[in-house]
Amino acid sequence: MFRYIDLFCGIGGFHVALDSLGGQCVFASDIDKECQYMYEKNFGIKPLGDIRSVEPDSIPDHDILCGGFPCQPFSNAGHRNAFEDTRGTLFQTIASIVEAKKPKIILLENVKNIKTIQKGHVYRTIYKVFEDIGYTMKDVVLSPHAFGVPQTRERVYFIGVRNDLEHPGIPPPPVKNDTSILLKKADSKYDISKELKSVFSAWDEIIPVISSSKISVPIILDYFKEIETDDMKSWKKNYIRKNNALYEEHKTELDAWMEKYKILLEKRAVYRKLEWQTGGMKRTDTVLSNHFIQVRQSGIRVKKATTFPTLVAIVQTSIVGDQERYLTPRECARLQSFPDSHTLHEKDRVAYKQLGNSVNVNVVEHVARFVVSRLLD
Repeated sequence: MFRYIDLFCGIGGFHVALDSLGGQCVFASDIDKECQYMYEKNFGIKPLGDIRSVEPDSIPDHDILCGGFPCQPFSNAGHRNAFEDTRGTLFQTIASIVEAKKPKIILLENVKNIKTIQKGHVYRTIYKVFEDIGYTMKDVVLSPHAFGVPQTRERVYFIGVRNDLEHPGIPPPPVKNDTSILLKKADSKYDISKELKSVFSAWDEIIPVISSSKISVPIILDYFKEIETDDMKSWKKNYIRKNNALYEEHKTELDAWMEKYKILLEKRAVYRKLEWQTGGMKRTDTVLSNHFIQVRQSGIRVKKATTFPTLVAIVQTSIVGDQERYLTPRECARLQSFPDSHTLHEKDRVAYKQLGNSVNVNVVEHVARFVVSRLLD
């Protein structure tokens, strides 16, 4: 048996993975009280709060330090302030614990973007900090879809090994075993609203018209008559130019369609945007048919029903098109490879957020198994 500590533990993705390999959690920490509540409910351990308030020397000895440290400072979805962000300094807290306790292995997870932000400065700093403490560092980028889990979620895993031990390298590619995600029957409370069905049906009416055009940017109705200005970002100019061209090509039909659904389309700005990410649009296509959909600030995003969009902490829950409903929290848990025996928060809103913040259990287990089997036998 090996001992590990679980920093920024969330609802326990690392815990489930490492316990499956024979590990024992001797310390856990997370500042979020709802995560503390669920962690204790599942594992019988109540995580301590803010890790910055814990004296490193007081933490129990352990073989592995693991954690998915906060990604907001490095994420494309955040402001990408990196170490200038207060949350970014939590990395320094990890380093202080490593320096004090000298575990055999460091296993950290973060967004893939951490490797390129600030032209690689953050990535190089992470390596240098741990190398100066006495660790050999390697990293690997993995996503659940490589394991047969239908979610694209690329994350970088940093594997640090103390210099008195031989680093085993990075794990080989995983074996792909297709994983069933969808429940046979979901509660009707997850059905999409009548209003949203009406929006999708409205777009279905215009798809046969615009499908003859090559659409390479989101369709944004508000850009149909927009005029470019010199101070605009280049991406926005491109969007306006291509939406103008689409409008001019189908002006008569689009004007009639927008007038017909004017009241509905003006209810929310997102209803007036369509991101078609399934390849070419065909006349027979509909929004719901054989698609996964997300209603996002950037628009109604339509994707092929093969791989779900990345789960995120904010509630942009994917819609299963053919079933006209949202993914349930249990299905999201399956996308993160949690066993069905894992208890989820009773409030769906909280459960969605926690799962969007979690690591994928299968991926962590794959990385940890490779390292543990070579260093901790």
